[in-house]
Amino acid sequence: KLLFSENVDFLTKWDEKENKWDYYHSNQISSAVNMDINRILRVDQFLYICTMKGLIILDLFDDRINVVNRGFLDIALWDIVNHDQSVFIATSKGINEFSTSSNDIIKNEMKIINNLNGYEVYDLLIDGNVMYIASEMGVFGVNLENGEGEMVSSKSFKKIEINKHDLFGLNTNLWS
Repeated sequence: KLLFSENVDFLTKWDEKENKWDYYHSNQISSAVNMDINRILRVDQFLYICTMKGLIILDLFDDRINVVNRGFLDIALWDIVNHDQSVFIATSKGINEFSTSSNDIIKNEMKIINNLNGYEVYDLLIDGNVMYIASEMGVFGVNLENGEGEMVSSKSFKKIEINKHDLFGLNTNLWS
């Protein structure tokens, strides 16, 4: 059953053992998923792919593909970071926490994350036990062990990076 009008390669993987390229094609994915990929994260044998219309989870060992496009604060997924048994996903309407063991959205109890519901979150960064959040409301730091957080800057940055305990922010959109 062909789900797209064209069968295009949306992801390519090098197979070192076989000395060849493997291709994942658009007809392996539901037509409800947009092929515009915003971010890719590997956690163990799984590849988490953030798109404009949900999350694609690719099992690299079994070549199984799972699409999750319901339950997020918004289906446009911008960024993804891994911590413990979860990934945090930045959307245009806040942050969702997603279990890497059950492949379900987790209700997050961290006040600072819940306070960002309804606001665009552009970038996420984890340094040790602290997750930094770049949003339209400013930059926040959240201790992932105890859930406590604070505003680091009231300036809105599209992209953040940390280097030797210095946090850098970029005001303009890298992708425009």
